[in-house]
Amino acid sequence: MEVLLPTLLPIAIAGAVVPTWTAHAVLLLGTTRPLLNSSLYVLGISVARAAIGLVVIYVSGTAAFESAVESAQPSGTGQPAPWVAGMGLLLLVVGGFLLTRKSSAEQHDELSGWLQRLEGFPPWAAFAWGVANFLMPGVQYVYFLGGMGVIVAPGLSQAAEVAWMLFFVLFLDLMLITPIVLFAVMRERAEPVLFRLKTWLGRNGARLAGAILAFFGLYLLLRGAGLIG
Repeated sequence: MEVLLPTLLPIAIAGAVVPTWTAHAVLLLGTTRPLLNSSLYVLGISVARAAIGLVVIYVSGTAAFESAVESAQPSGTGQPAPWVAGMGLLLLVVGGFLLTRKSSAEQHDELSGWLQRLEGFPPWAAFAWGVANFLMPGVQYVYFLGGMGVIVAPGLSQAAEVAWMLFFVLFLDLMLITPIVLFAVMRERAEPVLFRLKTWLGRNGARLAGAILAFFGLYLLLRGAGLIG
């Protein structure tokens, strides 16, 4: 344990910082079932992580997921990749469209249609959203499989590896769980803040999403063209 923890902890701390997923959990706190939906969203991410962890421990090791790790980080080769450039161009176009499109709620104080629908978000969909968030290609594989590589390397028993994997998964959830705990403890103070956040998103959500998509689209376009590593 003395050898494993110092190696695993820096990976766990870095992997726990996922602002996008935390924002999703906060948005779900504005639904009609705030604690249930946000908790199931985090549970979906945790179940997906644990499932991959069990596959690594009992079936494949980390080697079977090396391609997912490689696809989630820059290659550093500077070689053109047409499919990456094409995906970047598509995201850039969609982002530009959203940036220039006027929101239907821009001139009003009421919530936009998608936020009104979000309020009635069903619990099963929150869980599925969490599972999908983890399974989509992304940098989360780098941190999680890096941690799993540390866990399976020392020659521990499989039971010990499972215990360490569960600890790792719970630690990675800390940033996601924090707003849920704060909401449960300070609900009366939190609800007005969430309402103002949803109102702001109703007027600016499309442009915010457009800016994010355009930024990543430009990054992928340049990376796919071989202009950055």
